[in-house]
Amino acid sequence: MPASGVAVGAPPAADGKSYAAATLPGASQSNGCTPGTPCVGDMTFYNPSQGLGACGSGPDSYVYQDTDFVVAVSHEMMGSLSSGEVENALCWRVLHITNPATGKSNRGMVVDKCAGCAGNQDIDLSPALYNTLGLPSAGRYHNVQWYWE
Repeated sequence: MPASGVAVGAPPAADGKSYAAATLPGASQSNGCTPGTPCVGDMTFYNPSQGLGACGSGPDSYVYQDTDFVVAVSHEMMGSLSSGEVENALCWRVLHITNPATGKSNRGMVVDKCAGCAGNQDIDLSPALYNTLGLPSAGRYHNVQWYWE
């Protein structure tokens, strides 16, 4: 995987499954989380290199690193289903994220769930992705907008 980010938008090649057509649970059904109606929540950062996330490993058993552009969505949105025989429909989905406080935008791939996220639409980003959208010293940004690509 490239140090500057992962190839977003595709599920791990090893399993051959497609997740794009899956029905998304939680808030994504009720408000769409689309460019016209984005989700709005808090944004923090976490270290994906600490172990496998809720979606498991990437292609060739790759463990996502802090330098990859990856995201953990709220445990409320992702629900109890993690990796295993039946994949969570949110795994490997791509988000487009905009931080109104800085005016910056970028993309990241869902690889984990955020157990510490208080709101249904809160997201947790890898340090590399977070740093493209905000200042590390800020810690938490409010009213960050994101939508599914």
